[in-house]
Amino acid sequence: FLKKTQAVKANDDYDDSKSTHPNIRKRRGAIESELKVNDEQNRKKYLVSEEEFKTTRENARFELCHLYIIDRDYMNAIYAAYILLEKYPENIYLKKIVSISLFNVSVNKTSRKNTYSFNMSEGNKLSSRRYSIPDYTKIEGASQRVYYLMDNLSDKELNVVALKYVYKAHKIYPDDKTFSSLTDSLLSELVNSNELFINDFSKKTKAEIKALSIEKPVVLDSADLEESKYSKIKKQQQKVEVETDENFIKYALVDELKDNEFVKHYTEISHGLTKKEENKATSYSYNKGKKKNTEQLLGIDKVIFIYPYYMKTEYVDRKEYINYYDSEDHAKTLSEIQKKCSDHLKLSYSEISLKGLKNEDVDKYNENALLNEWLQARFKHGNNSDEVVENYESIKQLIDKLGSRYVAFCGVYNSRGRGKKNTYFFVVFNLESGDVMKYETRYAHAKDNKDLITSYVYNSLMHVAKKPK
Repeated sequence: FLKKTQAVKANDDYDDSKSTHPNIRKRRGAIESELKVNDEQNRKKYLVSEEEFKTTRENARFELCHLYIIDRDYMNAIYAAYILLEKYPENIYLKKIVSISLFNVSVNKTSRKNTYSFNMSEGNKLSSRRYSIPDYTKIEGASQRVYYLMDNLSDKELNVVALKYVYKAHKIYPDDKTFSSLTDSLLSELVNSNELFINDFSKKTKAEIKALSIEKPVVLDSADLEESKYSKIKKQQQKVEVETDENFIKYALVDELKDNEFVKHYTEISHGLTKKEENKATSYSYNKGKKKNTEQLLGIDKVIFIYPYYMKTEYVDRKEYINYYDSEDHAKTLSEIQKKCSDHLKLSYSEISLKGLKNEDVDKYNENALLNEWLQARFKHGNNSDEVVENYESIKQLIDKLGSRYVAFCGVYNSRGRGKKNTYFFVVFNLESGDVMKYETRYAHAKDNKDLITSYVYNSLMHVAKKPK
């Protein structure tokens, strides 16, 4: 616990000599005359009603938690949700924000592998985007304590802290899929990554162990004297261990280990082992519903298409400009190509798009926003599919409604400079697990004619639809 935090500093008179806009102090001075009111007495404090203003402000505070999650700003997500939980202690949404944030920080801290993000400009070389906790010394305000805490907890400690919080929420909301799924995943991480088993945790509290360690005067004969000496040493060691906080996680799951459901899950995930086997290279796995794809052919029956991306640029006086009209026309053509290829391959599909929406198509608009938001968050996770995206329930409902868990997104970047260049990309995600099922990029120094793009799309969708032998 960081007792003293850095004060929030406001530097509004910064150097703006190389900026496109004046600094904040100059802007404040320029607008002061516009804000003057002649009649201060009759000035209204709220242009809308006070109730409506405060309701909107509260909604914005809740929405901020969601936006922090999408941005992978887990420290601020935890802090913002914590502040709101002071006022709404039983709010399930806020508890999910904290749970998901703790989980994502934990899996990143425990993970020993590199994670990556997709970057078209670098071709098939995917750029590293492993999440790391920002330096707490650069944070201002009370939220600095969250950064400090998360930074100082070891991977094992954070795993246990996250599990403790999530399982407590799971017991309050046993039917909620988010908490149950996170619980299983954190238990799997505890065993498979951090190698902590049931016997690594105490079933008694520190107070109970202290009470047991209090020696009672007894009369010992010579036969018991040697045994008593070693018992004393053992009790003394136990006492020292209890009095230090260095091994606090040993006593973290006392209540949980009295819970039959928790013990059952723990036992199943650890394959019945109660401690790490000595002198053996142990390898454990727990199927969380994620299945790694090793086949090039996916054999998917139905996909959800996100309206494709298309950008056409051209150079004028050595500067690159986007041709928005041509880009829009070609995006429409790419969408039609995608549908025709799917029909030929007998691949069923649903398309999520804002094109042609009417006033009453609110559901379609929301579905498009939901999927694009999911993709935005998922791309930021890179190849680390262990991280979870916050709107799990909404995505599950969309999967049930559209009849597919697979979302496909493709696009083309066409540049007409000294030479014609095309970059084509295609990616398929499993919405339930977050796994990348397929990702490819193609390049060509040629016109982006319809035949070329059709060959790309057909090849991609053929590998999606065709079943492996």
